[in-house]
Amino acid sequence: SLRPGDGIIHSWLNRMLLPDTVGTGGDSHTRFPLGISFPAGSGLVAFAAATGVMPLDMPESILVRFKGEMQPGITLRDLVHAIP
Repeated sequence: SLRPGDGIIHSWLNRMLLPDTVGTGGDSHTRFPLGISFPAGSGLVAFAAATGVMPLDMPESILVRFKGEMQPGITLRDLVHAIP
């Protein structure tokens, strides 16, 4: 387990997950470059930790296309956060 001073939780989760896995973290910017991530409140994170499962409502997939060029200083993450 992590101890005080070990660092930010989402940086540790990235080291502990295996490729193509699903992980969850309790902060707003948890992300996993090797798997998928999504926001979860602390109650859902605690439930997943206690039971080993996480109930998910999966919406239908949608296609989003952007036209034009990204302006300097704009990142892919900025685009994702702009999707309503």
